[in-house]
Amino acid sequence: MPQNAGLPIGTANFDLKARTAYAEYYHAHNAWYERGWKKGFPAVVLSEELLRTQDLMRSEWSDFCKLTGMFEMIGAHCLITHERVGTIGIHRPRGARPFNESDRRLMMGLLPHLQRLFQLQERLGMAAARTHLAMGLWSSLSIGLALVGADSRLLFASSVAENVLRQEHYLAVREGRLCAAQVRNGPSLERLIMTAVRTSGGWWVVLEVRSNSKAVMALWCF
Repeated sequence: MPQNAGLPIGTANFDLKARTAYAEYYHAHNAWYERGWKKGFPAVVLSEELLRTQDLMRSEWSDFCKLTGMFEMIGAHCLITHERVGTIGIHRPRGARPFNESDRRLMMGLLPHLQRLFQLQERLGMAAARTHLAMGLWSSLSIGLALVGADSRLLFASSVAENVLRQEHYLAVREGRLCAAQVRNGPSLERLIMTAVRTSGGWWVVLEVRSNSKAVMALWCF
């Protein structure tokens, strides 16, 4: 199976044996998909229009159909990105009522919603991956990094920043808000953050926390 393929399955007949057989061999011999993708995107297809039952039974794909007990199919596919395709298939055993045009109309009405769901899942997955990468990069810096809102609420702190805050030499966290370790410096810190945000024009502003002329932490204020 392609390395970037996703295969969510929730039926008992698609057990480990069937999934292994599909991943190792039959995904490249799926007669329905081989014919279905030629219909373009988006599309809803019926198994009988792709491959007549008598032709299916003579094909290699029928071995997998026998393994899983699926012979009647209605399938749909749509584009998620320019590199990924979303597919869904509903199957019935041999001898069951074949899917018909009424079923196709129902699936056509459902497909746009499925496409948006697939695309949302893709975007969330990419966002999570980017966030994980960013967190790793920030944590690898020798200087601490913290994100602070205009109300001094601490939104994020890298591992280095957390260590600096725990020591409470310069800054501390009280009830989720960033504050000066020395109470007398609290108003000055609040004014500094508020002024930075107010004059930023909607952009991030970076404030450095220094010790012995060395930066130990950067505050991103917005």
